[in-house]
Amino acid sequence: MQILSKLSLLVSKVHSLLLVILPLAIILSLIDFRFHNYFWSDLDRYRFFEAGAYFDFSSFFSYFLILFVVVSIISVCLRAEEIKSVLVKNKFATILVFIFGSLLFFSILLSYLNYESIYPYIKSFKFQVVNNYIQPFILFFFLFLTVNDGEKFRLLKQSFILTFAVFGLLIIVQSFAHLLPGATHDFLGRSLWPYIDPFLDLRAESANWLAYLFGPLLLLVVVEFGKIKRPAMKIMNAVALLVFGVVIFLTQSYTAILVLLFLVGIFAFLKLPRRAKIISLFVAPVILGLFVLSQWDSPKLQILFGTADYSKPNSIVRRLQIYDVNEFALKNNFVSGLGPGNYQSYFLQNQNMILESPVPVEEVPPHPHNLVINFWSDLGILGLVLILLIYGWGIVGGFLNNSNLYFLVLAYPLLHGLVDTPYTLEENSLIFWILVYFAIHRIARGGEAYGDVKRN
Repeated sequence: MQILSKLSLLVSKVHSLLLVILPLAIILSLIDFRFHNYFWSDLDRYRFFEAGAYFDFSSFFSYFLILFVVVSIISVCLRAEEIKSVLVKNKFATILVFIFGSLLFFSILLSYLNYESIYPYIKSFKFQVVNNYIQPFILFFFLFLTVNDGEKFRLLKQSFILTFAVFGLLIIVQSFAHLLPGATHDFLGRSLWPYIDPFLDLRAESANWLAYLFGPLLLLVVVEFGKIKRPAMKIMNAVALLVFGVVIFLTQSYTAILVLLFLVGIFAFLKLPRRAKIISLFVAPVILGLFVLSQWDSPKLQILFGTADYSKPNSIVRRLQIYDVNEFALKNNFVSGLGPGNYQSYFLQNQNMILESPVPVEEVPPHPHNLVINFWSDLGILGLVLILLIYGWGIVGGFLNNSNLYFLVLAYPLLHGLVDTPYTLEENSLIFWILVYFAIHRIARGGEAYGDVKRN
C-alpha cells in the first residue's frame, strides 16, 4: 500500500507538470507549424504523418497528447474509487460529457460514410477530423476525468493565463521591434505574428487569428480576477490582462473588441455593485469612442467606410457573399453537411450559380465564417446538434448559476463566430474544448461542491 501511495503521489506530480506544460505545448506546436519549414525541416522524418509542413501541428502536439493520456490513464487507475465517486456525485456533468462524446463519434462516423471529396481536393478528411475534432475531444475528456479538484483546476487556469501572457509580450515586442523572422503586419498594418504562411516565404496571413487566441483568455482573467487574494498573483494577472488587451488592440479586430466589450459589460451587470454598474455605463461608451478615434485614420476603418482607395469589396460585402453560399449549402445538404475539408472546394464549385459577382479564386474562403455553420459543414446535422447543445447548456446553465461566469468565456467563440470561425485552426480547436471543460467544471459540477475551495 505504501508503494502504491508513493506511486500515486509521483503520478500526480507528473500530471500537474503536464498541466503546466499544456499551454506551452500548444504555443510551441503553433510555432513549429508556422516556422519549421525554414529552420528545422529535417525533423520531418520523426513525425507521425509524412505529408509535408501542413500537418506538423498535429504530429508535434500528438507527442504531448500521448504522454498526457498515458499519465492520465495511470492516474485514473490509481484513483479509480475516488474518480468513480466524483463522477457519480456529479451525474449531470458525466451525462453531459457522454452526450457530447456520442454526438461527436456518430457525427464523424456518418460524415465518413457520406464523405465524397470535392474537386479541387484541398484538405484531407483524416487530418481535418484528427486535428479539429478527435485530438481536442481526447484532451477535453481526460481533463474532465483527471482535473477534478480545485487545486489542479486553478493550476491549469493560471498556467494558461501566465504562459500566454509571456507569449503576448513576445508578440507585442515583435510587432514594434521586428526581432524575429516572419511578417509582423498585414497590408492594413494589423499585427499578426506568428501567423505567417508555412508554405510561402514568411508571408502574412490573418490578424484575426491572434484575436481568436487571446479574446477568451482576456475574459478568463476578468472572471477570475476578483477571486485572487495573493497580491503577487493579482499583479501578474493584471499584467496579463493588459498584455491580452494590447495584443487584441494591435490586431484591429473590430469584431473581437465589440464582443469583448459586450461580454465584459454582462460581467459588470452580473457581478459589480450598483455604483460600479452606473459608472461602467458611462465608462464603456468613452472607451468605445476612444477606440474609434484611435482607428479613424486606419486603412481598415476607411475601407469599411468606403473612403479609401481600395478596389476590392470590403469584408462586410465578402461575408454577405459567403452567407449566400452558406444558405444554398444548408438547403441542399442539410443532413449530411459538406464533409470535413470540403467547404472551400464546394464554394469554388457552386459560387457561379449563386453569386452575381463570384469571388476571385485567391479570395475563396476556407470556412463558412460562422462557428455553428462550420460544425454543420464538417459533421452534418449531428455536428449542428452538438454545437447547439454545447451553447444551449452553457448559456442557460451559466445564467442559472451566475456565480460561475465561465459561460462568458465560452460565449466568446460563439459571438465572434457569428461572423467568423474561431475553430478551424488546430490551436483554436484545442482551446475551444478546454473552454468547454472550464465551463463544465464550474457550471455543471457546481464550483465548491466539486472541491473548488477558494484558496489562493
